[in-house]
Amino acid sequence: MKKSPYFYWFNAENLQNGPLSLGVYGKKTNFIAHKLINCPWDFEQSADGITKPIKNKHYDKTKPTYLQIFDRRLVSSSEAKNNTPVIENYSKCNTENIFDIVTHDDTVVPYVFEIDPDIYMDNIKKFNEYNKAKPLGQYVPYESFEATRILTKFPNFQLESKFESGFTTWDANVDIAKLRYVYSHNDTIRENNLLDKKKEEYRTKICENNMEVQDYAITSAQY
Repeated sequence: MKKSPYFYWFNAENLQNGPLSLGVYGKKTNFIAHKLINCPWDFEQSADGITKPIKNKHYDKTKPTYLQIFDRRLVSSSEAKNNTPVIENYSKCNTENIFDIVTHDDTVVPYVFEIDPDIYMDNIKKFNEYNKAKPLGQYVPYESFEATRILTKFPNFQLESKFESGFTTWDANVDIAKLRYVYSHNDTIRENNLLDKKKEEYRTKICENNMEVQDYAITSAQY
């Protein structure tokens, strides 16, 4: 939130009121799933719908934990398992029906996000409470899209359907948050809505962050 040194790196509305929503889910969702890479635990769902953690013997605490969403139709069963390597490219180019994937709404990009595994574990507890409230035999499968939607809500970001969620994007690509490189027209509009005493303070703060973002880009390129 506002305590983050990167809060003003993004041009966003109401970011202080909730996590950044990244529009990654298309209209067709029944084939979307997720997996974890380098997580302290594997997860296994029992017949009563409760998902239990199992210690991952190969966990490397010196490396981050990642969450990846993917299209279940385009990977092998081994690729879909938790703690297997990141899916760089789909091993299958298409489904049996060549018309299944024809627009961006049919597409699941295999996004990878670094996460805090402890927060994911908290989400698992909420997921289990949700399944306990379900009628017997009607629990949500861990490998389903509904489970993915529930388990990918974090304090700083959440994954949502492809809609404009309050932050400026690159030519309406709702899955890419646009960095604030320059003082934009949006900033001018916000400035005009402020009292005179606040206008200069706002402009100074935003311009400083503009320079930080530019330095970040240049340093990355040099590195």
